[in-house]
Amino acid sequence: MWLSCAVALCVVAMATAAGNEGYNYDAPSIPFPPQTNTNNHHEHHDHGDHHHHEPGMPFDFSYAVNEDDNNFSHNAISDGDVTRGEYRVALPDGRTQIVKYTADWKNGFNAEDV
Repeated sequence: MWLSCAVALCVVAMATAAGNEGYNYDAPSIPFPPQTNTNNHHEHHDHGDHHHHEPGMPFDFSYAVNEDDNNFSHNAISDGDVTRGEYRVALPDGRTQIVKYTADWKNGFNAEDV
């Protein structure tokens, strides 16, 4: 027992001593635009020339769970820039809620309840 405590203390001591070594990142070359209004998360910000957008990796995925009364699914496809998808959730009253959405770097997440 005392040996496991000693090993655990050594691991904690090594992790504490390591600190943030190895994490010496350069400052970003493009400044982050200042946020002017922190209370309104839905406000559209035009980043103009301040925002450099790199497209992401294209993907396509889907899954479904069908067990008793807990049925839900989600599918999404992305070209690396815009993601389109749909998810379904079984509501407590027996209905199925279907939400279709698009998401991209400029307009954010936009959902449409079907």
